[in-house]
Amino acid sequence: MIIKHVTRGRSPRTVHHPLKYSDLETAVGEQGGARVHLAVHFADTPVNARPHDSVVSGADAGSEYRQLVQVHFHPQAHRVPSANDVPWAGEDEPNVIFVDVFPIERDVSKWLPRLRLFITAELNRRVGELTKGGLPSDRWLLRAGLLPETSELEVETTTWTALRRNKATIDVVGVP
Repeated sequence: MIIKHVTRGRSPRTVHHPLKYSDLETAVGEQGGARVHLAVHFADTPVNARPHDSVVSGADAGSEYRQLVQVHFHPQAHRVPSANDVPWAGEDEPNVIFVDVFPIERDVSKWLPRLRLFITAELNRRVGELTKGGLPSDRWLLRAGLLPETSELEVETTTWTALRRNKATIDVVGVP
């Protein structure tokens, strides 16, 4: 059972969010009947830089970049910074998947009309791989960003084993 929690910033009219809540709910799926809180935040401003802890370096780090979405699962949800009045505060061990969706310029979406469908398909596939058999006991982080110069989606997946951060994998996939 998925329990919906959505917060939304106020975006200017020149930008929009490349994903809708229903796209994210589809990607997360039912998780084997487990009770899952899907905490989605639609940010109000675009992020045109890679996250500070991204593993991309060298020439790729300097290319134009638009952060699109970040999906994060931590088996100890209280360790993830969030609002003080979270609905799962009274639960002993809540399953919470945190999602941040960042807006992009409307011109980019006009230029890549299939972007939403493509991101949704990638999220479905990658979250499905990470949660095969239900939510894991270890933490994972999935980020997707657009490389507008080449019309490619850069997807970074990081997993943890206990407290150890495993090496991240980065795939670059062309947007049709």
